[in-house]
Amino acid sequence: MARAKKLRRKIARWEELIAEHRAKIEEELRKPAPRRGLIEKWEKEIANWEKLIERARRRLPGKRRSRGGSQ
Repeated sequence: MARAKKLRRKIARWEELIAEHRAKIEEELRKPAPRRGLIEKWEKEIANWEKLIERARRRLPGKRRSRGGSQ
């Protein structure tokens, strides 16, 4: 049970970070000369956190999904 709780906390934190970065991207895009390199960096971080969330959710108890093959 402790493992599941830790995973849920990590997922919640990554979701917070994603929301913060999306807000930063929106704010940067409103500027007359948005810094594209910074936006790309934030987008990469968001993509990485989304992958980590998906992996963590697969490891949560009761959240197993069939992959179409035999496991």
